[in-house]
Amino acid sequence: MLQPATLKARLLAAAGVAAVAAAGGFAAGWGWRDARCDAAAATTRVSALQQKVVELEGQRDALASVINRQQEATNAAANLARRARADAAAADRAADSLRQHVARVAGQCSAAAAVGQAGAEPGAVLAELFGRLEAAGRELAADADRARIAGQLCERSYDALSTQHEPAP
Repeated sequence: MLQPATLKARLLAAAGVAAVAAAGGFAAGWGWRDARCDAAAATTRVSALQQKVVELEGQRDALASVINRQQEATNAAANLARRARADAAAADRAADSLRQHVARVAGQCSAAAAVGQAGAEPGAVLAELFGRLEAAGRELAADADRARIAGQLCERSYDALSTQHEPAP
């Protein structure tokens, strides 16, 4: 027969083992619950981050669209400036031709005036007047071209920025 002290010691040992097992099971259960909660929190964080990524990608695409429209406006203004320079060169050639014609007419008028009367040569006055008018016209045309191109670039830039806030169709 077992001694009461030995029996008591065995019972205490068995109770201790049972307590440790219960505590371990509780800890394991608690850890499993924590792991489940951590997994749910991680899933929520991942979902929120994925939504933020989608939002940021949309903002990036909208900004890229604005930049593209701005670049198109800048390119259009550069093309207009090139055409204006080409038109100005053509106008310069036409003005040179007209100056030559005016010089011929002025020479004819001066020759006729020398035969008839003294005084200012009307051909020279005509040539001077034409030269001044042509220079003033050229300057006005260049200013008008610059103002038109700058205005169109401004309008296109504004349109590119203002359509950013309009809802997509």
